[in-house]
Amino acid sequence: MLQSFKQFLANKGISITEEEQRITFVQNDLYFLFVHEKSDPFYFRLILPNIYKIENNKDKYEKFINDLNKRVKVAKTSISDDNMIWSAVEQFVYSMENVEQLFERSVALLEIMMKEEFIKNLDNLNDK
Repeated sequence: MLQSFKQFLANKGISITEEEQRITFVQNDLYFLFVHEKSDPFYFRLILPNIYKIENNKDKYEKFINDLNKRVKVAKTSISDDNMIWSAVEQFVYSMENVEQLFERSVALLEIMMKEEFIKNLDNLNDK
């Protein structure tokens, strides 16, 4: 899975930083992690980490994230133990046919969640 995703990014001209079980890259000013597990070659996780630090009103964010997770297919958002918001797409891929379209859609979905769903609601979630 990792090689396929690296090829996908290379075809788009996106440079990566590679670690043992993940790669990082930036697209459209968003920082992504692509995580795979050697023990499960059919699985991948694409993550937008540390989207936003919750300083106060955590219950407003929890409600918003819960509602968002009910509406959006595949991508899920969560609050980490250190009050950072993360979004991720997780998939099992058993055929490499059309895998580039799956990767493209996964990246696009996280971008949409970030820019269309989260950012536009940020003012309503923050204290004024």
